[in-house]
Amino acid sequence: MKLTRRSRLTILWTVTVLWMGLIFYMSAQTADDSSKMSDGIVFTLIKILAPDFENMTMDEQLKFLDTFRFVVRKLAHFTEYFVLGCLTSGLVLHYTNNVVRVGLIAAAWCVTYAITDEVHQMFTDGRGPAVRDVCIDSAGAITGIVILLAVTLLIRRRRSLRVSQSARGGIYESLDE
Repeated sequence: MKLTRRSRLTILWTVTVLWMGLIFYMSAQTADDSSKMSDGIVFTLIKILAPDFENMTMDEQLKFLDTFRFVVRKLAHFTEYFVLGCLTSGLVLHYTNNVVRVGLIAAAWCVTYAITDEVHQMFTDGRGPAVRDVCIDSAGAITGIVILLAVTLLIRRRRSLRVSQSARGGIYESLDE
């Protein structure tokens, strides 16, 4: 079953707004709630990636844990906005085929949302804004945008080559007759 343009747009808008809502929800968590969620992921990953964690000294464990928490939290920022970058550029592609325009609009959208997300955290218990997080969020979004647009250009190029090859094939076939 092929979806209509309107159906695809409705789905993309819905998923994009829901994703932005998830980012907002995550930012609305207090510092304690956010840390508990992160720590659940961190300790699961430590069991997998650092099986000798238990054999470390207390100081080594604390240092490792602090570093690992930082990395996991920043990767979460990057990933949230990577997905948002893909979604927004996919959405904007439905309104214009100009990939430069799509990239600029999607990037502006995501960077603006990253800034408002940090402002929102000023009003959340134990949290605060960080320019570093805006930079990480923006890098994730731009990476998502670039990858989605690169895939889009590759798909367009393949389609264009197929069309031109079938057009040439048709001409050559008629000459052979």
